[in-house]
Amino acid sequence: MEWIAVTFSKASFFNGVIAITAGVVANTLSEWINFGPVSPFLLAIPFLIMSGMLILTNWDENYGGKSIRLAGPCIASLRLIVTNSKILLIGAVTSLFESVMFVFVFLWTPVLDPAQPPLGIVFSCFMACVMIGGLIFDAAISWKISPIRIIEVAIFLGLASNLASCFASANHPRKTFLAFLLMEFACGLYFPAMNWLRQRILPEAHHAGIINWFRVPLNITASIVLLVLHDTHSGEGITAIFALCSVLMMIAEVCTIKLAMSLNVGDFVSDGQDIENDNGGENLV
Repeated sequence: MEWIAVTFSKASFFNGVIAITAGVVANTLSEWINFGPVSPFLLAIPFLIMSGMLILTNWDENYGGKSIRLAGPCIASLRLIVTNSKILLIGAVTSLFESVMFVFVFLWTPVLDPAQPPLGIVFSCFMACVMIGGLIFDAAISWKISPIRIIEVAIFLGLASNLASCFASANHPRKTFLAFLLMEFACGLYFPAMNWLRQRILPEAHHAGIINWFRVPLNITASIVLLVLHDTHSGEGITAIFALCSVLMMIAEVCTIKLAMSLNVGDFVSDGQDIENDNGGENLV
């Protein structure tokens, strides 16, 4: 199933290429040609329509079973998370890292705004770092480096980025920009590696339900951080948010290390195979 890692890497790469192009085009329309801040959104409309038409005409819908059952699959997915420590650790890492990423999405504009950068070009730089991270992941897989180790490195880089932002965000937006580039590079490493791990660890029959449960603490965590420490216009408020994000990254790193130590060959499932409880076997990593 090496094609899974290659597929996620290529998806990350081409998403990066498209996003870089979109950032440059948006900045050109809104600032360099002075069409205004609404112009990129207007330009996006025909592309959304074309995407919808391609999906409508080329994608076959997977309707699943004839009967619609909501409570049963949700409870079964939750039971798997609670009873299998490895799935629980994957959920913890997912919620912690991605909640920090969500907070970053809300913060980067007000933090960098005092330097008055071209926001479209800044976005393109972020996406270039994500694309580079995806390429590094592809190379690491070809070098037989375990994706769980790549996730450990990605979280460590995310931790370093948030710690650097704690000290630089209030008065040094240019230095914070460099820290933000590191965070985006970490995301480029993290997402294809985590997608690979989910495909290998999570049972296919409950994959969607488990991922949906992971999103609950993810969104709650990001919302609490933004609501409690919402004063992003002051240096103290921004520093406090980055400090809290650093703590979340530390916890995510501990969970990742614990997950790496506990993974066994028997934990990696093939298509259609379920994991019900922890099992033994030869250590994988």
